[in-house]
Amino acid sequence: MKITTRLLLTLGIIAGFAARLSAANIVLNELMYHPASENLSESYVEVFNAGPGTVDLTGWRFTKGIQYAFPSNTLFAPGAYLVVAADRSAFTNKYPSVTNFVAGWPAPMGSDVRLEDNTG
Repeated sequence: MKITTRLLLTLGIIAGFAARLSAANIVLNELMYHPASENLSESYVEVFNAGPGTVDLTGWRFTKGIQYAFPSNTLFAPGAYLVVAADRSAFTNKYPSVTNFVAGWPAPMGSDVRLEDNTG
């Protein structure tokens, strides 16, 4: 099958538009930057998928405020919340009933937090 440059350009524009729509639907919902316990290892960021579809967070990363990259195949369902905790043990000790989380960034959290999608 012969694919023209125009078709490839159009497909690239559509793919880029879809990626921007996915990124626009991911909301930084809550920032726990200074826990009442004073244990900064209990810090976390909560994200929410406000979009209508599942988003693959592979390649997404926090690049400011915290340093964290999502593992491959982290699928984020529509309407779901996901906690990105600083320390797994500190978080599970404080919030044992929360199971929808990932962890692994060094506290403390910076004053500005930036999440970038897989296209930067």
